[in-house]
Amino acid sequence: SGTLRLAGAAFRDDGNGIVMEDLSAAADLTPGGIVLRTLSARDGKKGTLTGKGTLSFDGNEADVTLRLRDFTRRAAASRDEAIGAPQTGMANGLIGADLSLAGTAAGLRLSGTVDVAEMHILIPERFQSNIPRLNIVQDEVKKSTPLSDRLALDIRISAHNQIFVRGWG
Repeated sequence: SGTLRLAGAAFRDDGNGIVMEDLSAAADLTPGGIVLRTLSARDGKKGTLTGKGTLSFDGNEADVTLRLRDFTRRAAASRDEAIGAPQTGMANGLIGADLSLAGTAAGLRLSGTVDVAEMHILIPERFQSNIPRLNIVQDEVKKSTPLSDRLALDIRISAHNQIFVRGWG
């Protein structure tokens, strides 16, 4: 049991082009789960992320909402660079979303809307040609129902002719 407070934190995932600054959160921790009272972050520009909700540790309850406004997919020096032709990476854009996750471990539902204000996708001249061979060793794992069998999706995606694909003619 306890309280979690996070202020002025940052999160960066260069591989997926996600940057969150001024990350703050307030949550109550109980033996049964987490009550996320507030969650907020900025994308380094004008984009914002907010959220709140509850998650139980035993999987009996989930009720989480997230809202993105003018969120850029990757950090850039200016808005023009953020939504202009990508200089690095394959996709670069500006999105908004209102999503909610609700249900139990037996059945979760992710619903809401995603609005793509503008997305630029650059097809590279060459794809990685050296795919390493992985030696996968599987331990005996307790059989469980995959998340894909327990998760229902009800998401409306709107792009209004604002997805631009460039490369290879």
